[in-house]
Amino acid sequence: MLIGSRSTKSVNVFASAYTLDHRVFLAGDAVHTHSPKAGQGMNISMLDMHNLCWKINLVEKGMADAATILPTYELERRDIAQQLIRFDAEYSRIFSGRSPDATQLTDDPLLAGKHKGAAVDAQKFIEVFKKNARFTSGVGAVYAKQSALNAVEQSKAVKGLKLTIGERLTPGKLTRAMDANVVRLQQEVRMNGAFRIHVFAGELGKTSQQLEAFGKHLDSPNSFFNKYRPAQGVSSSIVDGFYVASNHLEDATKKTHEYNPFFTLLTIIATNYYEWEMDQLPSPFNHYRSQMYGDNIFDKRVMEAGTNAPVHKKYGIDTSIGAIVVVRPDGYVGLAVNMNSEGIQTLEQYFAGFLKAPTGASVGSSKL
Repeated sequence: MLIGSRSTKSVNVFASAYTLDHRVFLAGDAVHTHSPKAGQGMNISMLDMHNLCWKINLVEKGMADAATILPTYELERRDIAQQLIRFDAEYSRIFSGRSPDATQLTDDPLLAGKHKGAAVDAQKFIEVFKKNARFTSGVGAVYAKQSALNAVEQSKAVKGLKLTIGERLTPGKLTRAMDANVVRLQQEVRMNGAFRIHVFAGELGKTSQQLEAFGKHLDSPNSFFNKYRPAQGVSSSIVDGFYVASNHLEDATKKTHEYNPFFTLLTIIATNYYEWEMDQLPSPFNHYRSQMYGDNIFDKRVMEAGTNAPVHKKYGIDTSIGAIVVVRPDGYVGLAVNMNSEGIQTLEQYFAGFLKAPTGASVGSSKL
């Protein structure tokens, strides 16, 4: 059961709890009522519901342990609501000043002093707005606490990592190898209830063995990709589907990779897309041909990289090692590991922390 409300009051109110036995949930203005000054009511409330809904979806589809995943809703969103209340209190104090009326916008000394009350401090207004710009836009809502979904400590093994665990995936432009179109990585997969497994393969000449080893692991029965598989006929959502996120190989019927709607693979190669062939990549990566990319688009924020893997460098990923970045269904980075045996083991432990093999699941229900 989900409950929300809309209030016109400007008094800051914060609920003592977000849920009752994880059967009744509060969201939006039902848990954080504040002034309308910064227009954050819809912004924060929609993110509340997005955070909760994909978790409920996993539980209802038999893919996740409710006792582990549902408590993370309050753990994550409560901190954001507290930041909202603090920001709103500061913002409201600025708005409480009284601006001069038309008769006071003059140099006539006879009219001076008629205005009662402090005027709005324009400079202070700008400073506070700029300071909170990332938060008010939504991208600055960071889930900083270590949890089953935010593997902050485990991700420290990736030396030089510039991605923040518990934050929305930083934007990056790539070239889609299939059609040579420039695309935005964070927009390539719709919010379809699936985890996005970003495989930053680095330079193929240096990482081909690691990439092949990871591919073999994914195709093995003991990988998270095959252990946590929905019952036959169950999908992650009505958005996208098998034919959208699958392969374009002519000999697909001869392959053994099994599609899982709760995981989407995206492969990012450091070298230019025209310097390697899609069939060169091992299974299962070569099955997702519409989700193979060359990292060769100039980014002014990473000027030193030029067109030589700017997204790898922007994210702090060594192109000679590669990395695996897990993005949660809500677009937040949950884990980053090196593309090696230790990283793969950590990846398995991450998903084992909150997913479960649903009853009636069958490997082989959706062949690629």
